[in-house]
Amino acid sequence: MSIEKIEKLARRYSEIRADLDAAVTGIEDEMAAIRRARIGDVKKLSAEATKRRGALSAAIEAAPELFNRPKSRVFHGIKLGFKKRPGRIEWKDAKAVIERIRKAFPGRTKSLIKSTESLVKAEIAKLSAADCKRIGVEVVDPGDEVFIAPVQGDVERIAEALLEEGSK
Repeated sequence: MSIEKIEKLARRYSEIRADLDAAVTGIEDEMAAIRRARIGDVKKLSAEATKRRGALSAAIEAAPELFNRPKSRVFHGIKLGFKKRPGRIEWKDAKAVIERIRKAFPGRTKSLIKSTESLVKAEIAKLSAADCKRIGVEVVDPGDEVFIAPVQGDVERIAEALLEEGSK
């Protein structure tokens, strides 16, 4: 093996890399052109979908008795109805909750309490309602809320990606 042979192999590799870069750039340019050509239609359809979703949401909210059992249904590929809201957690005395956590969960204090002696809301929210009550944390507003979600396929995922990219 000589340095000249290595140099020749490096040139051949460099040439194929340039061709590959050009091919990828070509694909990206074509995709951008398609997005530009279609984004107007996507925005109009998105606005109409938002309007129709609002009407559907209002209708569901006005008739909760239709969703006692089951709480949700699927019509025309759209799952709708009511679902449990996660609720938010609150406490009146953080220091008291910290002390109760130390007693109730001695092995989990590092994940539930910041070292600055403040509570880690995201971790406490993962506790059961009974455990929250045990340490003096209330789960507030965990009622039902309306939801509407398409049973997503590839087309929906692509449309969402285009909408997100178009908004940037």
